[in-house]
Amino acid sequence: DDAEQKIYDIRQGRSVSDLVNIKDVIYGETYDRLIKVSDPATHDDYVGIPSGLAELDKTLTGLNKSDLIIIGARPGMGKTSFALNIARNVAVNGGKRVCFFSLEMSRDQLAQRLLSNEAAIESSHLRDSQLMTKDEWERLAHAAEQLSKTDMYLDETPSITVPEMKAKLRRLGNVDLVIIDYLGLMRSATTKENRVQEVSDITRNLKIMAKELKVPVIACAQLSRGTEVKGKSHKPQLSDLRESGSIEQDADIVLFLYRETYYDSEKGEGEDRSDPNKAECIVAKNRHGEPGTVKLQWVPQYQTFADREWKRAE
Repeated sequence: DDAEQKIYDIRQGRSVSDLVNIKDVIYGETYDRLIKVSDPATHDDYVGIPSGLAELDKTLTGLNKSDLIIIGARPGMGKTSFALNIARNVAVNGGKRVCFFSLEMSRDQLAQRLLSNEAAIESSHLRDSQLMTKDEWERLAHAAEQLSKTDMYLDETPSITVPEMKAKLRRLGNVDLVIIDYLGLMRSATTKENRVQEVSDITRNLKIMAKELKVPVIACAQLSRGTEVKGKSHKPQLSDLRESGSIEQDADIVLFLYRETYYDSEKGEGEDRSDPNKAECIVAKNRHGEPGTVKLQWVPQYQTFADREWKRAE
């Protein structure tokens, strides 16, 4: 890994940068970038990649290069679905090259979820294909063809390290987005005394990888059981991120997924149940703007998130 990194540095012509006067930065870099952003021909090369969720893109200004983005939620809240949603939107709608590292689910399971969303087929029907109708088989064939044309790559290596990940990305080349599911199953390339130090090393190296490769890196993370305490708000906050405070420090953006219906089991008889399709993406940290809450639609039969105003044709 060390030798490969050194060779990569030489190929990239990496050198230690000197101190630069503010005048040279403004007129040599900032103005140049602003002009290119304002030009329709070069606009897309200098702005964040759209996530496919309009309200979220307004808040984040897209998925920006060199950003480390953390998606945090309790188990079963929909982290993987949300990450796959973004991967699908970026690959299909944006035509970008996306790499999805799944340390928990197999490639086949990920493909099933993507096909369920793309073909509008209930995920239970894909798990037991005897339940599928002729119309669903036709939609599945069309969805498979659509997804096969995309530049999306899946990796299911368990306990992968950041250097191993970086080596695979460099070999592939020209990657536009990296997604990792999830942070808690990664391991450090070096031996650490405890898990807190190990996670700190992982998040720091993920941020360095994002800067070196100049791509947005999205990593899913588990939340502690602090959000489960009865009698208090279940909405997550930065202190609920598990294992290390370095996650919130190294991340440029921290997103939390929240569905009120997740906690309906706590309600007594006669109490109103929450809307099962209502979901929120809480922007708890945003280095490029204000934090806030984005209203989303959760579609359980297809295990996908969408903008609130989204409606699927029957």
